[in-house]
Amino acid sequence: MLESISLNFVLFVFVLSFPFGIWRAKAKLNNSFSQVMLAIHIPVAAIISARIVYHYPFNILSLALNIAVFSIAQYLGGVVYKKIIYKP
Repeated sequence: MLESISLNFVLFVFVLSFPFGIWRAKAKLNNSFSQVMLAIHIPVAAIISARIVYHYPFNILSLALNIAVFSIAQYLGGVVYKKIIYKP
């Protein structure tokens, strides 16, 4: 089961989700619920599409890893925005 997890796909998930985490943090500060929802769901749709196109397996371990990496990237994007980019 471990051999089916591709480091390239995990990096793809992180690189795709990170800028959306920055956007999510910015939208959250501006109280824009619709933009927060878009910042979360646009990369999810892209990740699911990439999984289908590249025939990436839908097993529990790979899904859990992708969800964890997605969440970490979103969180780190928010941290970068709040600590480095955002200047009140």
